[in-house]
Amino acid sequence: MNEAAGNRPEVVVERSFAVGAFIKDLHLPDASIDGGAVHVLLHTYPEVQPAVVDVESGAVEPLGPTFEGDYNDYWWGADRQLLLLNAQSEFLDERHCKILVAKSFASILARRESTIIAMSAGGLAALEAGDPSSPGDARVEVWNGHTGELMLTIDEGLQHFAAAIAFAPDETELAILERRGKSSIITRWRLADGGQIATYELANQGSSWGISYSPNGDRLVAAVTDPRDTVLEWDLAGGNGNPAKTYPHHDGGSIFVPQATSASYSPSGELLIATGGKAITVWNTKTGELVGVHQFRGPLASVRPLADDSGMVIARNDKGNGTVEVLRYP
Repeated sequence: MNEAAGNRPEVVVERSFAVGAFIKDLHLPDASIDGGAVHVLLHTYPEVQPAVVDVESGAVEPLGPTFEGDYNDYWWGADRQLLLLNAQSEFLDERHCKILVAKSFASILARRESTIIAMSAGGLAALEAGDPSSPGDARVEVWNGHTGELMLTIDEGLQHFAAAIAFAPDETELAILERRGKSSIITRWRLADGGQIATYELANQGSSWGISYSPNGDRLVAAVTDPRDTVLEWDLAGGNGNPAKTYPHHDGGSIFVPQATSASYSPSGELLIATGGKAITVWNTKTGELVGVHQFRGPLASVRPLADDSGMVIARNDKGNGTVEVLRYP
């Protein structure tokens, strides 16, 4: 970053391993590296290869067979399940994870020319199902990925296509982000009956690029392009629709952090992690203090915080070559 960092605390790289292929995603079982391995989904054109990376030696071990296709739609689910939405066979490796055939998801996508934007831990899929050629046809559908059943359609009250969707951890509600020019709006909806819960307008905070619930579902964050703040946080238990807390782009002095394009919580909910501008920024959610910043090279594929809040594991790609890194907070 070219802006002055001042005495900004830096997140440090503890370990770094090149895996020799493009990484589509990384999964951290139990949000821990105590087991000595992380799961990755490698794109070895024209195939996809699930694999395990040893975080001590960097050794890469294929996990099951390769699967044909691009697999832009996949999901790391509960109980160490990897769902490849167009796979034709399934594979079980008791040491690591089960690769499932998600035929119901494939049938959903075949029926709808749609894009899966969000998936819940329990297997719910949220799709932007509107017609791109019709500006007024904004529509979000929620499907049960295990049964292939359409559960809910949300269209009334939506004006623009969903830029991001997030499920609450208990799967009782979801949040939809719409970008409207240089502003954005976030709406919350009950999954039981499709009723609208609340609306948060970001009229003066610029566009938003990503939203996420806290682990216990009591807070919601959005990454924004506001020149002052890079992340906004709402208290869902109360409040008047205004953000309860903001995380600034700079501290008013010499410490600057990059603008965020995504934001999410650590498993404990005590840390907020934002990515954007080839950097990862970490804040303490209780105090609002900056924990640290880490700059990286190449596109970022995945960020997985550790459960003990000591650091994170990331996957990034530099010129087509994937790297897994273990980072530690200062």
